[in-house]
Amino acid sequence: MAQAAQTITVIDKATKASATVTGQEVTLTAPSVVELPVPHDQIKSMTRKGGDLVVTTADGHTIVIHGYFTDGAAAANSLVTQDSGNALSLADLNSMNAATGDGASIDPSAGSTFSSIDSIDPLLGDPQSDPNWLPIPLAVGGFATALAVAAGLGGGGGGGTPNPPNAPGVSVAPNSDGTITASGNATPGNTVNVTFPDHSSGSAAAGADGSYSVPSSTVQTSGTVAATDTDPNSGLTSAPTDVQYTDTTPPLPPVVHTQGNSDGTLTVSGTAEPGSTVTVTYPDGTVGSTSADANGNYTITSPTVQTSGEVQ
Repeated sequence: MAQAAQTITVIDKATKASATVTGQEVTLTAPSVVELPVPHDQIKSMTRKGGDLVVTTADGHTIVIHGYFTDGAAAANSLVTQDSGNALSLADLNSMNAATGDGASIDPSAGSTFSSIDSIDPLLGDPQSDPNWLPIPLAVGGFATALAVAAGLGGGGGGGTPNPPNAPGVSVAPNSDGTITASGNATPGNTVNVTFPDHSSGSAAAGADGSYSVPSSTVQTSGTVAATDTDPNSGLTSAPTDVQYTDTTPPLPPVVHTQGNSDGTLTVSGTAEPGSTVTVTYPDGTVGSTSADANGNYTITSPTVQTSGEVQ
């Protein structure tokens, strides 16, 4: 799966020196080939943000290549994907040049964005061998200073201020007891905090493959499920990912207690799914209803005197 492969390779075109990193952000200041560990058919979109290239994968991960576009041209850098069977594909990003401007986006499924290549060797040495090459001024400096790698999925790089992690991917599934479970992918080893529709919360550490699962501790109704990713080393937290959950699970039967009153009426109380409507049928056949509060508590009193019988 694409989400399990996080090793990005960057090769300096002039020196052919290479560096690898586990992460989803790299910063380029010299002409380079960037190899992503994602098959080209698993790339959902590629978007230009100023001088940066933002690659979004089919499983929701985001890879940011800072400085990919130089002086408004899709020029000296090349993007290559690692496909199955050690095959390689080269991205043609000429359509995202200065004329298209910030926000230009490519949907690879809509056209021939990628072409198969046997090797990256033709992309190295002479940059004009690259179909994306345009004659622009290139940054000066050795490869050691040309590549700044942001470690971790959202990481920070070098000695600068670290960046917050990327927002986690989230999917929500109902459980048979009325609770729900939020799961998805986040930065491996980071803490995922989930807030459920009733404002209760839970957390879990993302595994080595980035996967996590957080069940709610209480029954949930429809509402927003929000998840954040927190780096335990820097203490930085991502922006939240919000998912709208629609409750389609029938409520469990309510807990019912009855209490006779001095005036002959009957009070029924108990617990039910928070926010749900509790309908009570009294022994004489009259019916009343009320809503369970945010904690699931409800109480209702019959409008008439009741005799012995069944309360439903």
